Amino acid sequence: MKYEIIKEKITSEGFLKIKKGLVKYDSFKSSDKIEKEWESLERGDSVAILIKEMDTNSFLFTNQFRYPTTAHNKGWIIELVAGGIKKDENIKECAIREIEEEIGYQTNKLLAIAHFYVSPGGTSERIHLYYAEVNSKDKKSKGGGLKEEKEDIELVKISVDKVKEMLLRNEINDAKTIIALQHYYSAK
Repeated sequence: MKYEIIKEKITSEGFLKIKKGLVKYDSFKSSDKIEKEWESLERGDSVAILIKEMDTNSFLFTNQFRYPTTAHNKGWIIELVAGGIKKDENIKECAIREIEEEIGYQTNKLLAIAHFYVSPGGTSERIHLYYAEVNSKDKKSKGGGLKEEKEDIELVKISVDKVKEMLLRNEINDAKTIIALQHYYSAK
């Protein structure tokens, strides 16, 4: 199967960039090519980390305001530590940086779980998912996010058993967090 990008242009540029492309690609149904215009949200790749604090048998999450969730009367959402990977930044170094910035913990022991597209019909973003283990003594700074990015992040510590109950009751609404937790509990 082959495809050809005939033309592309940026139609909107801000925190999120929207790219419009004209694409021609092979069809499953015939020898004809399909020509279609697509829009893609270009956010760049991200990293997310499921963090277990071993000495308290708890997971460490963030709670922060997320404007898109207000469409469903939310606002604040519990999710994994996560962030965008900067141009030319090593993925693991990004994960370590985000852990310290958002919740104040230090670690350099990361286990890769998976990488996946967030919503391949509308965005090019991939998430590189990791697992990390820390202890309470590894908390070295306040965390809370970067002031210059107007981040206002709360550390949320929830026991492993309670998180499993929350997952089963559909109380966790963030896809990357659900994927990480399902991986964790299926491996047990």
